Amino acid sequence: MRSLLLSRGQSRCDPHSPGRVRRGIGGALLVALGLIGPNAAGAESESNVVFGVQVRRQRGGTDAGNDMGAYARQMAETVARAARLSHRIKEYGSWPELESAFQRGEVDVLAMVTRAPEREGAMLFTVPHMRSTISLFGRSGTPVPRKLEEIGRRRIVVQDRSIAHYYLLRQPWAAQIIAKSDTHEAIQDVVEARADFWLNNTPLGNLYLREAGLDNLVVPLLSLPGEISEVCMAVRPDQTELLARLNLGLTRARQHGEIQRIYD
Repeated sequence: MRSLLLSRGQSRCDPHSPGRVRRGIGGALLVALGLIGPNAAGAESESNVVFGVQVRRQRGGTDAGNDMGAYARQMAETVARAARLSHRIKEYGSWPELESAFQRGEVDVLAMVTRAPEREGAMLFTVPHMRSTISLFGRSGTPVPRKLEEIGRRRIVVQDRSIAHYYLLRQPWAAQIIAKSDTHEAIQDVVEARADFWLNNTPLGNLYLREAGLDNLVVPLLSLPGEISEVCMAVRPDQTELLARLNLGLTRARQHGEIQRIYD
């Protein structure tokens, strides 16, 4: 696969990847005649790496103005700039929508995705830009469960195909799992007592609650022992050069303090 990972001012074109500008007819003719190589023919083409981010949408389809979407966009911009990648950002209203677009090839990079064994065959992960625990959230005033079996007897809501969902599916004690396509709907299930607990990455869960104005109603109760989640960027399995460039960008951004400033 031709590299999309070039220094600023350079570009190449992959005719099999969506979002790319194909080389001109003149360049293709020169290649066909054997007068220049295929890489030279694409040297003047513009190449954009597409970063996909999840934003929460209101019922009318407009952006709900959430911190999570802003965080993901800022992370994508920061790493792309540090890696000198020509890029653009596409927004999706839920994780299943974003994951499906990635699988169809409409998105090159998932700006923020948690590493999970269930995802290993479908994507390659960068070095993590955040590590955290996974927490059980419940309504304010809910007694903290003492045993995992006690949690398993209660209704636990998660976002569909999330790291928390995959975690629960691996646990023999988790008997009542409710999977929702939208995180905000999952939180509302706890607020309105349709579920007893919500499971999520700890800092991201707190951010979701704060942006929804529900952090006084739903609170973290405990962190699950031995579970550390790594939030990374991800690319498709054949994009190893893009993966290397993203890792370089993440390293540069971290060394310059830009990653920490995003968290702050």
